[in-house]
Amino acid sequence: MASGFVYVLQNKAFGANVLKIGLSTRAPDIRAREIYRGATGVPLPFDVAEAFSVADCKRAESLAHRRLRTYRLNLRREFFRVPLEVGTSVAFESCVQVNRELSAGTPERISFTAVVSAPVLVDQNDVQPDETDGRPVFYLDPRKLSKSPIRVASLTEEESDRANIIFRILQKLNPVEQTHWLEGFMRDESPERELRIWEHIAIAYMSLQHADDATQAYRDEAFSLLLQRTWHSAEQVLSTATLKHFSKSNAKRLLDAYALKPKPLLARFERDSV
Repeated sequence: MASGFVYVLQNKAFGANVLKIGLSTRAPDIRAREIYRGATGVPLPFDVAEAFSVADCKRAESLAHRRLRTYRLNLRREFFRVPLEVGTSVAFESCVQVNRELSAGTPERISFTAVVSAPVLVDQNDVQPDETDGRPVFYLDPRKLSKSPIRVASLTEEESDRANIIFRILQKLNPVEQTHWLEGFMRDESPERELRIWEHIAIAYMSLQHADDATQAYRDEAFSLLLQRTWHSAEQVLSTATLKHFSKSNAKRLLDAYALKPKPLLARFERDSV
């Protein structure tokens, strides 16, 4: 066990949402310079966004990496595609947890100056049937869907942590109350399936540079495109989309950044009682 630091580095060459999260037993700014000198393919130096002292830096780093594993760009590298505030929060929380387990004090924060769950009720009059591979497919207006009942009593600790990380990333894209956000996953028969979908929505959203600084109308259009992409192919979405804030090429890049195959919504028709 070695005390040290967990650091969060940025590099202007990689964009705002790519972070390097690692450990060092020495001053983090010295480590940042060493990484730059030893990296032949990096055109600009690394900036230390923040670093945190911790009683066991290896343990804290491993915990932070595990919590952010969905957003890791390469398993052999310590780079993650997450917003700075999310990466630093997870790093700090991991240090706090390790220090608490080791009965150590609160980690010191060292700052440097850096250069929806799928609803399931639908009115049958609001759908148009189609056939794909012999199975019925319906095109729904998401605004006509209603919430399903709670299906799981509670999320596991890991599921809750993953859902909260997604919530932090998408706060400006999908502003909802955190309790309602978590409850949404409890309405799904398979929270794991929905968590993977939302994690990939978050990854695709972070491919947009400076999206959090854009207008709400721009973010709303991005959100609509990504939601439709979870149900349809990029080509299908583009064929019906009315674009106001995205060019067709930019919209396609956003849709292509969503890596999962389309998964149609599972809907139950509610018939009026006679």
